[in-house]
Amino acid sequence: MKGIEYWILWLGALLLLAIITAPLAFLLFWATKFISTHEQWSGFLWLLLPVVWGYIFGLPWLARLIARQMAFEDRTLKEAAMFTLYDLRLQLSFLPLIGYWFEPTNGNRGKDSNEA
Repeated sequence: MKGIEYWILWLGALLLLAIITAPLAFLLFWATKFISTHEQWSGFLWLLLPVVWGYIFGLPWLARLIARQMAFEDRTLKEAAMFTLYDLRLQLSFLPLIGYWFEPTNGNRGKDSNEA
């Protein structure tokens, strides 16, 4: 039963994240259309493509983590989203060049943290 609950939560989290980030998706779609039709801006398409790929592959990944937190660790939606964003921040801290901006610091978590 936990497996069925996980897939339902995954689909719900994916739809919720898609609704919340819809303005970003429309902005990315508009920017790629604009850049592809204007030749003088075509160099910026290579800067926009990693963002588009990050959105396409990142949204299901975040939904999967939220669903896993809710189904298998019995967290609320707020707690699951919070801990998922902590995991994302940790993963981003290992990237070269930009990882420094995402490194966790001591005392950075709020009062809602369950860690001692």
